[in-house]
Amino acid sequence: MSIPSQNDFVPLPSAPMKVGKVRTERDSLVLAAMIRYGGSFANAIAVAAMCADSANLLRLKVAFKDLWEQYDEMAKMSSKLEVKDL
Repeated sequence: MSIPSQNDFVPLPSAPMKVGKVRTERDSLVLAAMIRYGGSFANAIAVAAMCADSANLLRLKVAFKDLWEQYDEMAKMSSKLEVKDL
């Protein structure tokens, strides 16, 4: 039995393609807040969201709605503080 080469693997036709912009600027701010202020779980969700296509990003936002809203508020407060500092 031989070791499979890279040419032996065929991409699945149902695999989503990353096309266009996946995250909004607001999403990026929320993810930054999750990484900056969150614990290991929030960090893991943020990393998964950064890797996600648009469909899976939506699934994460729905599944962890309370977490997303919590860090959305933190992102809002953080951006207000940054504007105040200018």
